[in-house]
Amino acid sequence: MFWGSSLPVFVCIILQSNGLLFHGQSNISAPSTEQKDHDIYMKQLLHLETTLNSVLSDFASLKLENQRLLQQQKLFEQQQTLLTAQIGALNHTTTLLLSENIAMKLKLDKLDSTIMYLQQNMTTPDDVRILEKIITFNLEQTIQENKQEFIKNISGIIKELQWKDHSILLLLSDVDNKTKNVDNRTKTLEYSVTHLKNQQLLTKNNIQNMSQSLGLDVTKLKDSFLKLQTGTVAFSAGANGGLYNAQERVSFPLILYAVGGGYDKTTGVFTVPQNGLYIISCNIMADYRGQFWAKIMINGMAKAGVMAYLGSSNHTYQTGSNLIVQHLQVNDRVWVQTVYSGHLYSNYPDTIFTVVMIKSLE
Repeated sequence: MFWGSSLPVFVCIILQSNGLLFHGQSNISAPSTEQKDHDIYMKQLLHLETTLNSVLSDFASLKLENQRLLQQQKLFEQQQTLLTAQIGALNHTTTLLLSENIAMKLKLDKLDSTIMYLQQNMTTPDDVRILEKIITFNLEQTIQENKQEFIKNISGIIKELQWKDHSILLLLSDVDNKTKNVDNRTKTLEYSVTHLKNQQLLTKNNIQNMSQSLGLDVTKLKDSFLKLQTGTVAFSAGANGGLYNAQERVSFPLILYAVGGGYDKTTGVFTVPQNGLYIISCNIMADYRGQFWAKIMINGMAKAGVMAYLGSSNHTYQTGSNLIVQHLQVNDRVWVQTVYSGHLYSNYPDTIFTVVMIKSLE
């Protein structure tokens, strides 16, 4: 299976091989080693597909978590900007308070001038001293109260801003750590995905190579089986008993086995269908009334003789046989022909003509 625009692709190869046994039986061979390897590769491919889907699911979850952390970081940055603006406003307020303090000092200086004027115009020194103490006490009390209130307000605001700034720094640090963790896990997952994709590609290539190899093996087996079916040429046929004249072709109308064609049971002639190396044999049995002598003919020429000789014994069934190997070509003609007249015995049959191609030369 491939991630992306491609769809999952599964390769299934079904092999069937039938072997022929004797008497028409069939044998289904056990699974080959290549087939077992193919099954193992298929299981590995399914396992890699499952693992890859799991890793991609984790990667998608981490991606969503990273997006959430980025949004949170953006919110914190907005809050920090707002706090910075508030700090600027407080600094402005502090500047205003300092300006007011300067104005108050000016008023105090003016008040001191007034006091000096009153001192100069007071009638008695006691009056002046009492007035001075009262004014000084009131001014000092007013200044102290304003100073304490100012310091209290400024300290509270500064502490609150410092706490908020510290909280934002902690949150930004946490977001940064989580972002780094997500980046590391993302890189790890990307490496794992790449590794799994490489393994999946390697497994797919191995399966394709093995499939091609198995396809070639199957083709070879089919070719061999077809060649075995079409390349075999052989027959065995039995003769009819009776009296044969001299130079008469022996008839073998009873076909015991034939494959590949070429034999005509009505004439007893075998016409070669394929170039090859052939075994030609003939087994004859003479009737008890005499002997029987024949020869193996190829294209009208005698190649070997076969004789069942009676000798001095009477009332016995004599046999004779011969076998030759010949290189025959297409359309060559082979048959068995008598030399002299004689009685041939073939009951079960006992006289047999056989030709088998042992090697194709095409």
